[in-house]
Amino acid sequence: MPHTHAYRSELSWEGSTASGYEVYERAHRVLIPPAEAELLLSSDPAFKGDGQLANPEQLLLAAASSCQLLMFLVLAARSRIDVLAYEDSAEAVMPDDKKANAHHPHHAAAAHRRRGGRQPRAGRAAG
Repeated sequence: MPHTHAYRSELSWEGSTASGYEVYERAHRVLIPPAEAELLLSSDPAFKGDGQLANPEQLLLAAASSCQLLMFLVLAARSRIDVLAYEDSAEAVMPDDKKANAHHPHHAAAAHRRRGGRQPRAGRAAG
């Protein structure tokens, strides 16, 4: 039976929506155990959020970028390719489809990788 990886997060919000869409508080707190740091998030400013805080769409983009980095490093390490640095400048766009009331981010990343000088030893299979 394959191993299952489990993840969890804890989210809390306080405020009131009684006054309507224009004025309710969007800021909320997120914990992602076992990490101890608390994230203070809001919605995108286009949705009345606080532009000084990260929003879920940005976290989704950061997660995709981070996954790409970690997978690249796994492949390099298993192949004994020495990677010395990695930078990624990722962007996402989310069309505002008011008819469907749907928002779907699209991710595009441009990663810059720098390999080191060490190569696998001759005659040794990569992987």
